[in-house]
Amino acid sequence: MTQNIRLMGLLKFLAGSLVFAAIVNYFMGHGLPTGSPFKIIGPAIPGAFALVGLVEMTVGTPISEVSSSWDALAGWQRGILGVLVVVLAFVLMMAGVVLFA
Repeated sequence: MTQNIRLMGLLKFLAGSLVFAAIVNYFMGHGLPTGSPFKIIGPAIPGAFALVGLVEMTVGTPISEVSSSWDALAGWQRGILGVLVVVLAFVLMMAGVVLFA
């Protein structure tokens, strides 16, 4: 069962990543839409879909169960884990900048 979830997560990740990469490639050539910042929400949806697939592939459970487990945590636990996730994301981004810039 877990392998099927991981496989579906991988497929979601690959499909969302490819579509998001195509959208980013388009915007690199033509520029971002002007006007309201809400115009960028639609093109970002495949990126969110890819992130859902990444979570499912990594954890091995559907995103709905991950969400239920997150909601079951106490407020202080969610706060600490949320801060840790943000710090980890920042460290990974800075490592990418240092390595590839």
